[in-house]
Amino acid sequence: MEKQKVQEIKELQNKLKKQEELSRDYFTELKKLEEQLTKEQAKAGQEQISRLESKLRQKELALSREKNRARQERTVLVNKLDKLQKRYEVKVNFFTKRAIKRKKKKLFESIKESGFFDAQYYIEHNPDVKQSDMDPLTHYMNHGWKEGLNPSAKFNTNKYLEQNPDVSMDYINPLEHYVLYGQHENRPDPKGA
Repeated sequence: MEKQKVQEIKELQNKLKKQEELSRDYFTELKKLEEQLTKEQAKAGQEQISRLESKLRQKELALSREKNRARQERTVLVNKLDKLQKRYEVKVNFFTKRAIKRKKKKLFESIKESGFFDAQYYIEHNPDVKQSDMDPLTHYMNHGWKEGLNPSAKFNTNKYLEQNPDVSMDYINPLEHYVLYGQHENRPDPKGA
């Protein structure tokens, strides 16, 4: 029986050895499979990274194209805006000039109606105005008052400026000031020789 037990022990030891070898083989195989899995995952990850990098490059290219298109559109819009501004400025200048002409015409009419400008008197007392072929009122409004010339016997340019230093200091045409403001503000009488 002892022999039989020894034989059993040997068989069990052999089985155990085989089991250990199988276990080692399994562990070796498992290790190989894990390494292979890691390689496959790395490979799959690398492929995924490559795909993502490719998508990223495509997106960057698309973004670059979009930026260029936006820059071109901006340039076109800026050019259009410049043209519109110039056109608007021309219109504003046109309308401003028209408004100034209307205002000047109205002012000249007010001065003529006031009776403080006498064209005949102005020409008789200033013969160079007649020689210049310039409208007497235009001459007075642009030059005459600065030279101290009187627009009529009813209005003394220098006297009005002396009596109204604010008008003189602001370098305002005295006849224009009197007709538009002075007579309504009860400024001193501008008559005199």
